Amino acid sequence: MEWLIIAFILIYITSFVMITLIKWENNENINKENSYLYQQEKEIKYYENEDFYNLHINKVLTNSELFLYNLLKNYFKETNVNIFTKIRLADLVKSKYWISWWERMKTFNKINRKHIDFIITDYSGKILVLIELDDKTHQLQERKNSDEMKNELFEILWVPLIRYRLWNYYDLKLLNQYI
Repeated sequence: MEWLIIAFILIYITSFVMITLIKWENNENINKENSYLYQQEKEIKYYENEDFYNLHINKVLTNSELFLYNLLKNYFKETNVNIFTKIRLADLVKSKYWISWWERMKTFNKINRKHIDFIITDYSGKILVLIELDDKTHQLQERKNSDEMKNELFEILWVPLIRYRLWNYYDLKLLNQYI
């Protein structure tokens, strides 16, 4: 009979402990769901289910581009010009409307993934001059081909394109003839 009483007491204590733990866990979940950190964690889990979880925010300009940008901004602070950075060629030039769709796509694909480092415009948005900052990667054949294509494109369109070599002396007075 003693073992029956002991078993009953053990079952009672175990039940009491289990009920207490369940109530405590439910209370923790209620507090957790209301907490700011839990909300952030939920958002992170949501984005982890997306394809973007392995991305991060990058700087808009490299250190060398930022250096030149600040030089340009300082040089043109008294003038009424705008300085834009890293604009896609596809946003600068458009195909002529009378060419076929196939020809437009062929041209678009040549320029789609390329950009211009700096664009100087007047107050109305008219392009005055384009600036390319050439680093050591411009010695690679693929980049040389891209640079030649840009040179040819803007020569045909009569838009001045100035190239500066990275960390050389940036003669900004060259830009005066276009401003």
